[in-house]
Amino acid sequence: MGRKRGVRKICSLEGCSGFHYAKGLCKKHYHYNYYHFKPGKKQEEMESVLSVSIENQQAEA
Repeated sequence: MGRKRGVRKICSLEGCSGFHYAKGLCKKHYHYNYYHFKPGKKQEEMESVLSVSIENQQAEA
């Protein structure tokens, strides 16, 4: 039972290659969502805001 050992999921947000932590997100995006979004916000709204932040980080690098 449980997940297969050695199989790592990837963050579900486009452009992020972090390992899965919870609810389809990596640790960084999960905690960002936890602290910045209120319960009941739409998943699409969260993904649009986070994808913009990922694009900005990649442009700075």
